[in-house]
Amino acid sequence: VAVSVAVALLAATALSVIVRQSILVAAERDRATLERDRARQAVNLLKRAFEAADPSQTAGAQVSARQVLTAALPEMELTLADQPELYVELASTIAEAELSLGLNREAFELASRAARLSAAANVDPARSAPLLVLEARAAVRVGDNEEAERALARALQMGPETSQLLTVRGTLRAQQGRYEEAITDLRAAVAAVAGAPPGDSAALLARQELADA
Repeated sequence: VAVSVAVALLAATALSVIVRQSILVAAERDRATLERDRARQAVNLLKRAFEAADPSQTAGAQVSARQVLTAALPEMELTLADQPELYVELASTIAEAELSLGLNREAFELASRAARLSAAANVDPARSAPLLVLEARAAVRVGDNEEAERALARALQMGPETSQLLTVRGTLRAQQGRYEEAITDLRAAVAAVAGAPPGDSAALLARQELADA
């Protein structure tokens, strides 16, 4: 009898492990499918944005990046209600592109609005925190240091001090004349991306800001 009970317990334990593993595998598969679908939707959105920026298909390469970004915004807004995490990713990508084009005010307004909406939609903090750092970076660009401080504080409540956060905070401290704190943050940011591949945007930005501090 004891042997039978032991065998039954062993079988139950093994079954439990198998079921648990099956659930984990299914969850990973679902996450992979979700990420793939998001990527596909993002690509399709940009394609439609390009078409909207040049509806007659005559401008070709003359269509500016700014035109494409402007055309992408209405489509991006449609994702907010049903797919807030996709909305955050798209808003972050567009705001980042706007910053690279020198459209600092546009980037700041988009990132700020997206950050507020993502908070209301309870988006995963792991996705919202980088958006807040981006908002802070754009705020520094437009000279709104108070908003930059608020955005960085919210980002720190959601996650760790990433290299991007340290870079933005270091840049902000330099603007405030707090040079020792700026150098400390920027050196930490550079150290955090020491193993990054050549051309990594976060690493390049951290090194540039340290050189300029």
